[in-house]
Amino acid sequence: MIVALDEIPRASDPCDPSLDWRPVRGHLGIRSFGVNAFLGARPGDRVVERHTEEGGHEELYVVVRGAARFVLDDGEHVVPAGSVVHVAPGTLREAFATQPDTAVLVVGAAPDQKFEISEWETRQLKASGLG
Repeated sequence: MIVALDEIPRASDPCDPSLDWRPVRGHLGIRSFGVNAFLGARPGDRVVERHTEEGGHEELYVVVRGAARFVLDDGEHVVPAGSVVHVAPGTLREAFATQPDTAVLVVGAAPDQKFEISEWETRQLKASGLG
């Protein structure tokens, strides 16, 4: 299946109401890893909620378009389109769009473990009619 990120319906009840969360994994039925997209229409829009992953997940953030300011344990980084950010388990993270029409794709899983859909994602997908 091929789909544009903008065509994936926005989650109706995201974990953070300030997020434009597009549940890629749920929309495409991916079962081997977690993958989501977050869109920021305007500079300053949050594109990654402030969090530390539970369960030892590592994440790879791909700035698909626009640019984002990532706030990580080690400081702030402005990341342009076409760049990736690898975030190790236990790292506090959040990000904000720095350009209009920013899109960030997130892929994650716990190293060396069988992938399991998280409880929060199951709740969010059910609320959005995808679970």
